[in-house]
Amino acid sequence: MRDRSLRQRRYGIILAFIAAAILVIGFALKPRDLASPTAEPSEINVVRADLQSIRELTQRNSLRNTSTRFAELATTDAAFLLREIDQNSTAIVWSADGLILSAAQPYPTSLRLQAAEHTDNAVPRLWAADMPFSLYKVDGLHRSPAPMVRGTGLRPGTWIIADHIGRIDPAFVSGMFSGLGTTTCGGVDYSKLLFNTTFDRSFLGAGVFDIDGNLIGVLAQCDTELAAIPTDQILSHIAELNRSPNAPLIRLGFEIEPITAPLDKILQTPFGLVVADVWRQWPADRAGILPGDVLLTINNTPATSVDQVAAQVDAQFGTQSAASPHGSPVHLRLRHPDSSIVNVTLDPALQPPALDIQPAGEGVLLSRVSTALESRLDLRHGDTILAVDGHPATAKAVTLLLAAQPPAPALLTLQRGTRTFFVVVGP
Repeated sequence: MRDRSLRQRRYGIILAFIAAAILVIGFALKPRDLASPTAEPSEINVVRADLQSIRELTQRNSLRNTSTRFAELATTDAAFLLREIDQNSTAIVWSADGLILSAAQPYPTSLRLQAAEHTDNAVPRLWAADMPFSLYKVDGLHRSPAPMVRGTGLRPGTWIIADHIGRIDPAFVSGMFSGLGTTTCGGVDYSKLLFNTTFDRSFLGAGVFDIDGNLIGVLAQCDTELAAIPTDQILSHIAELNRSPNAPLIRLGFEIEPITAPLDKILQTPFGLVVADVWRQWPADRAGILPGDVLLTINNTPATSVDQVAAQVDAQFGTQSAASPHGSPVHLRLRHPDSSIVNVTLDPALQPPALDIQPAGEGVLLSRVSTALESRLDLRHGDTILAVDGHPATAKAVTLLLAAQPPAPALLTLQRGTRTFFVVVGP
């Protein structure tokens, strides 16, 4: 018994030593608080701060270099741009043979360009009622055309710039391409370039270039906005109009086609040409041409084919002289649908309408307004003229008033959105 008691005391002492050892080791291995306020900053934290400073500095230098690159690019692209004096807009050298692309509306019969050679003989080559552009031919223009690419080839996030010619110097804005949207110009759907910036009226006709200096779009006035139309769309539309045998007639606002069945029985003639389309207020309409007219002669020569008539119009409108700077008039003889015979003259000096109007529920709606009227009278797309000199506005009264040169003094009551105000018209 005595030996057993002695062994138990020994075991107790040994266990006490073991417990004490465990406590000492546990205290020695206790984790320290590295984030205590008195702790010195580690080398890792210092390196992270330096990296952040370097990153911010690199970003600032990158933006500075990008801005310098854009300024250099804008100066280079300005060689392909011309300023339209009358329209206060930009035109683009479109081809090496002197074709100029204009986005001004309405399409004038002549073009005055600043700092360009021989612009007094600029003549319109192509336009259409539903096209927000027009082409002019300028002989002797010593300018290189803007380099173009088929398709943008851009990815969202790519830098692009819009460059235009201001009253004194070129100006530009930069932005990032974000994709393609849709817009409507002249009632026709177009694609448009989307990017994170906005433009005012001074950018009309500006070229939109990628970072390599390629022309990828042109800013045009569409139905409700100033939109960047891709060059692909413009080239396709121009090619389509050029393929049309009616191309010289389209710029006068009408089209013709051969008489075929069943029209031959309705018009009571087995052959010939019929007027298929006339655009309201365009030169053909103002000259008295009607849809359904049968074209009998052109310049006293029987009208036998669309190609013949178009070639004759194109040739005479392109023949200039001191007496007829825009070309020679074309004389047509037609038979109206009521069988009456009329003679009309298409004068190349006639311009497309300055505005398109249509009756509204109350007053007259302006569905298209020329840049000249917009700047001179502050009339805009979508405005409604309610009254002229206190009398309810009619389409005829508004057309006669605004088409006169100079317009007679008048007081217009105008509605724009929720506003109603007065506009004074005068010489």
